[in-house]
Amino acid sequence: MLLGPAQSKIVTTPFERQPHFISESVEAQFHAMHAASRAEPPSSRQERKERLRALYDAILAAKGEFQEAIASDFGWRSHGETLLAEVIPSLTAVVEAVRKVGKLE
Repeated sequence: MLLGPAQSKIVTTPFERQPHFISESVEAQFHAMHAASRAEPPSSRQERKERLRALYDAILAAKGEFQEAIASDFGWRSHGETLLAEVIPSLTAVVEAVRKVGKLE
């Protein structure tokens, strides 16, 4: 659904030359979230690592729930396939992020 000119604006990204319609409410929400993200000083390396480790633990703890939900969504999908396609890549990405904390600054 395309919005009228008063409700949206057309933007293009450098990667795509196709116009995208962004509603003013979405744009306002983005700017509010951006401002909130800058309201406090950046977290320390230790805090970032702790948060990433908590994310790792949360993914691992919810593994069975992910497997059940995805099996339900697809009508059926092997829990092993979900583990290989969804859970392990996510855990691997978190481990890699922990390893790189502070190295890209």
